[in-house]
Amino acid sequence: MRPYSRDLRLRVVQAYENREGSMRQLAVRFRLSLSCVRDLLTRYRATGGVAPKPPYGQIIQVCSCSKGYAPPYVLARLRIE
Repeated sequence: MRPYSRDLRLRVVQAYENREGSMRQLAVRFRLSLSCVRDLLTRYRATGGVAPKPPYGQIIQVCSCSKGYAPPYVLARLRIE
């Protein structure tokens, strides 16, 4: 699922700061879940921004049984030389 647009995120924060409704009312108004509105406002208070969380990436582990060998594409991803 893609993150919500920056514009929508800003409108939710501005509406809450302008006291245009409770979190629950804003969730209904903007067609978001209550937890989404709550998390967005919490993130805004903590960071001062409305950027989405970074996406989760794949975790690549080099097996210890490979005796230090890993394919070049793995080394490039891990930035190990």
